[in-house]
Amino acid sequence: MKHFINSLLVVLLIMSAGCISTEKTDLDMNGQNLMIEFYSTTCPACEELSPHLDELEDEGYNISRINVNENGQMAINYGINLVPTVVFIKDGEEVDRVIGNQPEVIKSKAEQYFN
Repeated sequence: MKHFINSLLVVLLIMSAGCISTEKTDLDMNGQNLMIEFYSTTCPACEELSPHLDELEDEGYNISRINVNENGQMAINYGINLVPTVVFIKDGEEVDRVIGNQPEVIKSKAEQYFN
């Protein structure tokens, strides 16, 4: 029991020191077709775009939503400089992206790449 408690304390110390991160840094895209929305909870344009993306999800499009405030390293890995940004992934590879609140453009590209 003493060893278990010691091990638990070590893990907690490492986590509190920031050596272990629970932040997402990448998505497994192995052959997937999806859209990734990079957004921030403090972004008005992101809030305006959200219902349009909800509609696309209701139509059957696969959308992954990444909060850049919680997953900054993933945003860096994808070269995200502005939000909202929607990245289009086809067969596991990025084929396009749309920056800003452009629901018509996003829908058009979704239809182009995934229908």
